[in-house]
Amino acid sequence: MNAKMMRPAVVGLGLMIFLGSAPLVHAFAFPEWIMEYAGPSGGTDETVVVALMGNEAIYVAGSTTVALYNDTDYLIIRYGEDGEQEWVTTFSGPGGEQDYAVAIAWDEVTGCLFVTGRASTVSEGSDFCTLQYSSAGVLQWLGWLGGEYNDWPVDLTVGSGGNVCVTGTFFNYDYHHFQTVKYSSSGAQLWSWGYSGPSFCSDSYPRDLSLDGQGNVYVTGGSEGFGGDTDYATLKYSPAGGLIWEARYDGPAHADDEAVAMAWDEQEYLLVTGSSGEYGQEDCITLKYNTYGALLWESVFNGPGNGSDVPARVLVDGDGNVYVTGRTEIDDQNHDWFTLKYDWLGNQLWAVLYDYCGGDDYPADMVLDDSGNVIITGASESQTGPGEYYDWTTVSYSVNGWLNWVVRHVDLNCPDDQAQALALDDFGNIYVTGRCSGNAVTAKYRTQSPVAVALSAPWPIILPPAGGSFNFDLTLVNSPDSAVSVDLWTMARLPSGAWYGPVMGPVTLDLPASASLTKTRTQMVPATAPPGNYFYDGRIGTYPDTIWARDYFSFTKQYGRGSEGGGISGWSNVGESLAVASSGSYPAAVPPETDAIPALEVSPNPCNLQTILRLSTPADNYLTLRIYDTAGREVATLLEGWREAGSYEALFKASGLAGGVYFARLTAGEASQVQKLVVLK
Repeated sequence: MNAKMMRPAVVGLGLMIFLGSAPLVHAFAFPEWIMEYAGPSGGTDETVVVALMGNEAIYVAGSTTVALYNDTDYLIIRYGEDGEQEWVTTFSGPGGEQDYAVAIAWDEVTGCLFVTGRASTVSEGSDFCTLQYSSAGVLQWLGWLGGEYNDWPVDLTVGSGGNVCVTGTFFNYDYHHFQTVKYSSSGAQLWSWGYSGPSFCSDSYPRDLSLDGQGNVYVTGGSEGFGGDTDYATLKYSPAGGLIWEARYDGPAHADDEAVAMAWDEQEYLLVTGSSGEYGQEDCITLKYNTYGALLWESVFNGPGNGSDVPARVLVDGDGNVYVTGRTEIDDQNHDWFTLKYDWLGNQLWAVLYDYCGGDDYPADMVLDDSGNVIITGASESQTGPGEYYDWTTVSYSVNGWLNWVVRHVDLNCPDDQAQALALDDFGNIYVTGRCSGNAVTAKYRTQSPVAVALSAPWPIILPPAGGSFNFDLTLVNSPDSAVSVDLWTMARLPSGAWYGPVMGPVTLDLPASASLTKTRTQMVPATAPPGNYFYDGRIGTYPDTIWARDYFSFTKQYGRGSEGGGISGWSNVGESLAVASSGSYPAAVPPETDAIPALEVSPNPCNLQTILRLSTPADNYLTLRIYDTAGREVATLLEGWREAGSYEALFKASGLAGGVYFARLTAGEASQVQKLVVLK
């Protein structure tokens, strides 16, 4: 076996479909380390769950393939905060066949790690097998629970005093039922209870397990009723194992309903989410129960494709707001992530979809940070290869439902990369685990950008129907830790909610440690731009894939004659060049292609009837030289075509123009130079 450090991944920014209307926030995720584990057999290794030991260590668990017959063992790995693999251990059931961990939890009181999973038995079946490890990776006890046939756990949680509860599915006499067991901190079985629904001769499958502050145990899942259809089934047990209440829910379609996840609010009211409806047309229905099992409200989400909407996780913030994520069927070939936010009364505040390239996208896990940002990880179909290739993908939205960032882990050699779980430490660092290239992979992302970006502009900015321009200051500050190469670009969010751009850049800047620069730029908005409210968004990172940090301001283009649209092209951005050799006490950014930037001079300037524009290009290139007014409208084309390296002149006749400010823009390939000129009348 071996572990190796992987380079931070190539990342991709997918298409966002926003159904909310709140402003942007400033956030990002930066890969600090990515660790890969490859087992000794060379087979498939996968980690599916993650738990944090405070801020000191990261535990992940899943399965590793053994050499014979592609059987698997439990796989448990501990990483240090810096990504160093501190220990790895495996566990094989007595049957020596398919053994894999499904849930993990760390106990702060005892410092021990608990793992549960499905382990093979000598009778060719499988049982629950729960393990306790010391912080050094030493197995301290194991607990078995099973019947005559195949039984498998789905979740585990640790309560006060190191007691651990496990729930899963038992298979007896052709039927499946809930089975929940509680162990003491020393591994003694305290109680075990089953649940089969209204009739023993029916199937029931648990999906989630939780404890409240008093040690009561909650289990939720799907349970077949008398009519043959499945209902939500949620159970509450006392700490001693007595059933306190049972709540069943039959959805409005009276078809199959299955709860998949639950969460608590601060009043210890229980939120349960799941899918409800006929196969292929299920809706995501979220319920809220009080402490006595009475239903307080239900909320229904039916996605835009009117297909199958299946949740994966539910969370509650400190204000009682409820977040749900899952997959929604857009059409037969396309599933997108959906993320919902409800207030404490069940009113939907916003909904957002994530789709990368029109393929399938499946979320797996979700967390909330202290600022109310929601972070989701899972698998997203990519465009990196033929057929269905998936990247493991992590997405963050603000408290208002706006995209913060997207990180995609791309491996061109593996068609099935999937993130399975994530966790958040006290410093806001994000840990994601899953598989990539057939190996178990764990990554750490930090959420403090080494470079800060700030945009400032006079407010309000209101442009006439015929278009216009506005000035803004752009400031970049690098941290004192190290030099960094970063891309800078700006985007415009149109009144429709779609993004357009880049309208400035991208330009690659090499920022020394502690570098600082501020530049004044002018953004021209054409008459054909649609009327309405805009966001002007400045971004730094790796264009177009990764956003490290961003800032924004808003502007408005008025309705009226001349704003009918017909296209949104014609935006241009001019002003102080970012290619500056030095600025104050700090070296400023100089793009590596500085030598290839064309030169442009205007003389006389100001002018009356005409002026001469002198330009030079250091290499053979395709040149254009155009004049724009302050509304962004082109008023003259002075040069267009291929030119050899050298110097040229162009005559600009201003006799037919009104007096005022104009901009001359010279482009040579991807490089450009802008000069302001003034016409006096």
